[in-house]
Amino acid sequence: MLHDPYSRQAVSKANANSTNKFRGSVQKQAIQLTREAARVMGDGEESKNNILIMIGKIKSYLELRLILMQDIGSDGYTSSLKGALRKLEKRIDALENKSD
Repeated sequence: MLHDPYSRQAVSKANANSTNKFRGSVQKQAIQLTREAARVMGDGEESKNNILIMIGKIKSYLELRLILMQDIGSDGYTSSLKGALRKLEKRIDALENKSD
């Protein structure tokens, strides 16, 4: 059955569709995290707890993304979130130095 080119094509197409749907949902999560990180960084009243929670969310996402890299590949959202993570970490360092 797998020697039939039409069957192989159908299986390949089904796998690609499944991967694309999953990749799309992961990308939506990345977009949501990017927006949330921008909102946290843009808040006038900087809550240390909100920043730490956001750092945890981004780190969790990046770890998951690393695990899934073979299956769904990478995209620009990962590097964008790494940049947001660095900014948040700098912000938390600044808040800690300010309170010292």
